[in-house]
Amino acid sequence: MTSASSVRGPWLEATLLDPTCTRADATALLERAMAHDCTSVCLPPTMFPLRDVPEGLRLVSVAGYPTGKHHPLVKASEAHMAVVNGAHEAHVVLDPANVVAGDSNAMISEIVTLREAVPYPARLRVAVGQTPVDDAHLEAFCRAAVTAGADVVVVDVVEQIPVAVAAVTGSALSVVYALHDAEPPAVDLHAVREAGAVGASMPVELIQE
Repeated sequence: MTSASSVRGPWLEATLLDPTCTRADATALLERAMAHDCTSVCLPPTMFPLRDVPEGLRLVSVAGYPTGKHHPLVKASEAHMAVVNGAHEAHVVLDPANVVAGDSNAMISEIVTLREAVPYPARLRVAVGQTPVDDAHLEAFCRAAVTAGADVVVVDVVEQIPVAVAAVTGSALSVVYALHDAEPPAVDLHAVREAGAVGASMPVELIQE
């Protein structure tokens, strides 16, 4: 079961990435996230800046979402504008063609461009999106993230969390697990945490009592 009831707290991020979401929806997301003790929320870049953000709640936005098939400079601009307007972290989907090809140089180049657009203390989170990758390609992606200075890598398959954790061991990077669908297969969030993920990002509809 994917209910978040017993893994509430700083481990959870509520997302609202529906392209039809409104300012009122964003306000409702903030309220629900606080009611469920989430540490962060993730919204489209067009929702920034946000008003009346509860103290202590981190704001995340996306760039290149969901396909990653955008020019790197477009993603960088999108991420930069979100950070300038109040986001604490940018979640960016890399070009999946480079990931599945194992093209480390291309991945590093893209992440470096993004890192320049998302300067510290803002955090840069990189993802492969919803493109399936095998363990070897996931390892190459994680190593590129380490080399290029990202802060977080995103994994979409529970069984691959240990692969990513091992690939970033010894660096400052952390691993986050992401659910994208409001009706996902059964996921044991305790297993996600025990595998080494420092957080789980999921649609707000899944964050239940």
